[in-house]
Amino acid sequence: MENEKAETISDSVELSGNDYEKKRLENIKRNEEILRQLDLPGIANTLKPTLRAKMLKAKTKTREKPLVQPIRQSLRLRGVAPDSMEAKRKATELLEKAVEKRARKEGVFELDDVAAANTTPEKTIKLKMVLEELNTSDSSHLVDKLIESKSYDTSVEQLVSSDFVKEDQSIRSVRKNIKKLSLQPNWSSVKVTPGRIYCVALHPSSEKILASAGDKYGGLGLWDLQDKEIDEDGDILPATYNYNPHSRTISSMMYSPTNSNRLFTSSFDGSVRYLDLNLGKFSEAIVSNTNLYTSMDFEPKGNRFYASSIGGTVSVCDVREPGSSHIDYQMHGRKITCVSVNPISPNLIVTSSLDRTIRLWDIRALSIEDPQYLQECHEDKAISSVYWSPKGTQILATIWEDNINVLNYKSDTKKLTQHLRIEHNNNTGRWVTPFRARWNHNPLLHPHFLVGNMRRSVDVISAIDGELIWNLRDESITAIPAVNCFHPNLNMILGGNASGRMIVWSDHW
Repeated sequence: MENEKAETISDSVELSGNDYEKKRLENIKRNEEILRQLDLPGIANTLKPTLRAKMLKAKTKTREKPLVQPIRQSLRLRGVAPDSMEAKRKATELLEKAVEKRARKEGVFELDDVAAANTTPEKTIKLKMVLEELNTSDSSHLVDKLIESKSYDTSVEQLVSSDFVKEDQSIRSVRKNIKKLSLQPNWSSVKVTPGRIYCVALHPSSEKILASAGDKYGGLGLWDLQDKEIDEDGDILPATYNYNPHSRTISSMMYSPTNSNRLFTSSFDGSVRYLDLNLGKFSEAIVSNTNLYTSMDFEPKGNRFYASSIGGTVSVCDVREPGSSHIDYQMHGRKITCVSVNPISPNLIVTSSLDRTIRLWDIRALSIEDPQYLQECHEDKAISSVYWSPKGTQILATIWEDNINVLNYKSDTKKLTQHLRIEHNNNTGRWVTPFRARWNHNPLLHPHFLVGNMRRSVDVISAIDGELIWNLRDESITAIPAVNCFHPNLNMILGGNASGRMIVWSDHW
């Protein structure tokens, strides 16, 4: 009943509302008719709309949408090929130049053939004169040094013990020598290559100091530390020389252990070359269409070298054989970052890989079909480098991100055992060359190595107890010296950074 009453009331209200509206419209029409009879149409036309009409108009008014301008895009972003024939021709020329630039250089060529734009023929002639002055009489073989060394049979355990006291083998002697080092007085760093430096080397001569570096783009930079140049404005500049023997990254470089007039370089372009300092020519040692070489190392007698590749293979090449013949062994399933030959027992080699393993090999037992390793060591992270010590009793491994490992090798058991695990920040990131801890190859000194530091410095660390011997730093160094090495016969350290600049610490200034 209540619902029926409510519906009756609402209907009566609606009817009353309609009657009122009809009455109102009739009044408006009557008033307009009166005005027309009085001949006053203008007033009728100018009558203002009622309040309700205004409200209805306001409700029905729609907001105009803002005009959206189309987003401007180039033809390249829209995926539309340009119609201009000139643009197509230029694009084709740029592509051909890029392919030509990345193509591997073939054959033997003179220094002038691969000289960079900033190295004139006059500078190349000057470099040849410098190379003739190199004195290699003090670059004796590592084995000869070991035979002459009184501490040749000294084991790691003896060095750790307190009763073994000898000045040459003490950490105090090494610290004393390192503290004498200072930067080159004229330039804290010198631009040697156009791209990021991946590897460095020092010629073993004690009388003529020649530093070299390989960069990301296949460029080889040389720096004569004992010479200077004067430019057109009369400014004194360092004597540097640039050449492009490779078309891609130079991954490693080293001088032959028995012929220091040959500088070998491995590259991602699939070749290993050497610069003959006497002839001033670049020659091929290995050329491969399948291997991109990441590192290399020589056996002590200098007859054979080993080159690792991105594909997990190691190429063995005999330099006495004509041509670039080599044998490939599949030693890892992923990229091999480093290969190193034992300087005392050259039948032993060690490899590191992105598969997070370190493998010990005896080359006498290798087979092409199924090479078998003597031992495999696993790590939590990838290993960026692994090197034998100068006495062949220890292995130095640089692990990405967190630490540096020192492993002992037992000749009787032919096994590697953990000796030290040193915490070290090796997380170099994308724009800095990965750290590679390197030995001081003088076997007469306390065993120690160096490695770059993310705080724009270089750490020198003991391989016996892991003690930080010294940290080489200077306020003028503005980039991380990621790649470093010791001079073979002088108290000198060479470093290279991602800007293509070299840094030298020495006590011979």
